[in-house]
Amino acid sequence: MLLKTIMEKLDRDRGFTPDVAIPPGESLKEILDALGMTQAEFAARTSRPEKTISEIINGKTYITSESATQFEQVLGVPTEFWLKLEFDYQTTKARLKTKANIESQYAELTEFPYAEMAKWGWVAATRKKDEKVEELLRFFGLVFLKNIRTIESAAFRKSRKRKASPQALSAWLRKGELNAQRIDTKPYNRTAFVEAIDNVRGLTRINIGTATENLKGLFAECGVALVFVPHLSKTYATGAARSLSPDKSLVQLS
Repeated sequence: MLLKTIMEKLDRDRGFTPDVAIPPGESLKEILDALGMTQAEFAARTSRPEKTISEIINGKTYITSESATQFEQVLGVPTEFWLKLEFDYQTTKARLKTKANIESQYAELTEFPYAEMAKWGWVAATRKKDEKVEELLRFFGLVFLKNIRTIESAAFRKSRKRKASPQALSAWLRKGELNAQRIDTKPYNRTAFVEAIDNVRGLTRINIGTATENLKGLFAECGVALVFVPHLSKTYATGAARSLSPDKSLVQLS
């Protein structure tokens, strides 16, 4: 009867998203109490130190695959049940921690030109704060927005009379980096690049679309990814150049 109740609970909990992390040790204690088995007796039956069983019950120690198998042998409760409880517990803890982390970053949202970024399709359009934070973290590839490098190692072409927003500038540079990652280039060759620049002026005599594609190809042959990224307010930058790796450089224009 106990085993049937446990399996019904396992089936019922599938797809359920709890808002509290419940250690699997609570279920172990309930089962031991229902069977009238002490922790000391259970420890002896599983050949585990009583301290370990106590720590599992109090959520201080993981239920390993080996432990779960032994629990099944002693209690008749499937290994799957114990492993799922442990997985759900750890997953829920991580999810709740992530949720709290996201909520703690709401105040930083106002520093980013989110509406403009959404307009260009860099992030999803949404009014929910948690979704905005998640989108920005995904865009920058970070866990904390405060870890954004607001001063990139780059040579800029920007206004000297206006102070740029570090967050806006970082977003613009990050988009350039993401775009550059999709461009295949040969290993960077400084000599070849300098020679290629001498040929750029000739491209001004042809159609702008064709000239742009030719320029991208010309730079790629030298190990330089050329990207055009829409302007963002408060960046006050029209161009940037930097090294992405020893074999690849980036020239970014608005």
